Amino acid sequence: MRAFIAIPIPVNVSSQIELYQRELACATGSVKWVESNNYHLTLKFLGEINDQMLAAIIADMQEIALNINSYDVSFNKLGYFPNGDRIRVIWLGVNEGSAETVRLSQMIAHKMCEYGYPQEKNSSIHLTLGRVRQGLTVEREFFQAIKQIDSGLKKLRFRAEGFQLIKSTLTSKGPIYTVLRQFDFNL
Repeated sequence: MRAFIAIPIPVNVSSQIELYQRELACATGSVKWVESNNYHLTLKFLGEINDQMLAAIIADMQEIALNINSYDVSFNKLGYFPNGDRIRVIWLGVNEGSAETVRLSQMIAHKMCEYGYPQEKNSSIHLTLGRVRQGLTVEREFFQAIKQIDSGLKKLRFRAEGFQLIKSTLTSKGPIYTVLRQFDFNL
């Protein structure tokens, strides 16, 4: 099964992010937008795992979760990869809680090295809003929408109280996520 580890986004925050996403959708086209029920902060993409790995990963992630205290997360920036001339991914950047989330991600990555996963370079923690299809011409309205949305992002915050192991089933209509296990922090 294809899987990843992520921090879920609460419904009240997801609904506000979805409103921002709609504003962006009006300013551009050719973007495959992430559905609000699929918003998350990826900690580690696992790819294909088997049942034997699954049981061991669950035990290891439970141990990691018990060594983490809950913490606040807020968003501070709407951005895109790789640059304004050739946008491929539109995302929200994490402000408060960034250091804690990076630390958690590194703990998970270190543990996953025992399963043969390569040690990853530090990556920025972000929430993917959409992936740009080829041929997108970014109009001035898109950058104006980003600037306007940026001013309201500081209100988006939640308490991270755990993370999840999630199964990802790819379909022609987009991925279907199924939570395999919730790992609660040592609150």
